[in-house]
Amino acid sequence: MDDVNTGVETIIDRRVYHTISELKNGQGPAPIKTEAGWLHLAHGVRNTAAGLRYVLYLFLTDLNDPTKVVAKPSGYFLAPHGSERVGDVSNVVFSNGWVKREMVQF
Repeated sequence: MDDVNTGVETIIDRRVYHTISELKNGQGPAPIKTEAGWLHLAHGVRNTAAGLRYVLYLFLTDLNDPTKVVAKPSGYFLAPHGSERVGDVSNVVFSNGWVKREMVQF
């Protein structure tokens, strides 16, 4: 029986204390297939003195085994800046989706 039918989840990218994903993390939009592997956009949450901070980060998984992380930079891709750090929901960036576009040559 496969994981889809049993309701079992596979954790691909674990939380790590004192990192951008120490408190929570989660998959964003569906991964994009690249020549190097599946590119994932995820959100990470860290507890700071100013409260929770949500950032976006990237990681790459194997094309044949998407549960195997093959590359993960050690920081964020996008973080709250300026006016995004204040307001009713402060210190948060989130993704609603993304698209793969062909590279334009100039």
